[in-house]
Amino acid sequence: MKSKQMPNGTRLRGYRHHTMRNNTAMDNLSEKDIARFLGVSARDIPKEIRALIQKTDLRYRKLKPNERDQAMLTILKRLDSPELGISGVGQKARWIRGWNENLKQFIESGYDTASLIPKYIKQNHPIRLCGDYVMPLNKNFERDFFRIIRQWLYRTYLSGKNPIYEFGCGTGANLAEIADLYPEKELHGSDWIDVPKKIIELLAEKKEYHITGHVFDMFFPKKSFPLQEGAAILAINSLEQIGEKFEPFLQFVLSRKPSLFVHVDSFVEFYDKDNLPDYITLAHNRKRNYLSGYLTRLRELEQEGKIEFLKVRHIPCGGLYHDYFSFLVWKMKDVS
Repeated sequence: MKSKQMPNGTRLRGYRHHTMRNNTAMDNLSEKDIARFLGVSARDIPKEIRALIQKTDLRYRKLKPNERDQAMLTILKRLDSPELGISGVGQKARWIRGWNENLKQFIESGYDTASLIPKYIKQNHPIRLCGDYVMPLNKNFERDFFRIIRQWLYRTYLSGKNPIYEFGCGTGANLAEIADLYPEKELHGSDWIDVPKKIIELLAEKKEYHITGHVFDMFFPKKSFPLQEGAAILAINSLEQIGEKFEPFLQFVLSRKPSLFVHVDSFVEFYDKDNLPDYITLAHNRKRNYLSGYLTRLRELEQEGKIEFLKVRHIPCGGLYHDYFSFLVWKMKDVS
């Protein structure tokens, strides 16, 4: 089987090539492609994840030059927009509105967990792939690809862990996935506003999940928060909101000696300043005051012998603005 050239020159093998009726060539992310993203061999991917990959439409086409220009122009115009939201302690009202929208839909849908998908996961738009932009055929590519990554992380790292705490749990969608996968586990979800706690209470009542909601502010962590020592911690696209002010939360976590920390986010250390799409992404991250310096700080802790990385992966795929599927998995050096 021939290899294919990814948008930034990376070569991937084991793909299916499609030609649409309008003669537009379509490439497809294969099981082997995703295995490379994850840093494993295809044979090591669990059968459940292989089945999920096989039923997911991961076809895409390379953008035409004018389309690529338009994608970058969209980001640059957003950087200049006065309506661009900046992360930080003053943004609670924005998140209250957003999560209340999901709460309302959750109730109106008869407590369908599909209604908990965050609104920032967009449909039918270009995405980042290997340092460039492409157009998926599947309008829900971003949602579906992200589900593959999360499900692999859950099965690979959380199967033997209990309890599990998610910080910045938002709508509770990730915890609902884990509860469906591991109904016996004790789950906790926290966020800095109380709407997610209300959603979690409904999940516990209506779905009978073994789950508890909490209000916890990562900017100002309280030592009284009931995080059990030795618990597994999950953070999915939530630490981006604390920018460079991650040290108080990090010290709080270290003081509780977690058995594992699984963290999915966009990490500035993975981007190439000499690549135009990456450079634009870094500018966008700076303007929005997103997470910065966190991986560098963890590397310092690793050098000090305080933590041990189990996996560090840049997943070179994401939404239009950044690669937010990348992940870090680490544990305390003195915790089994």
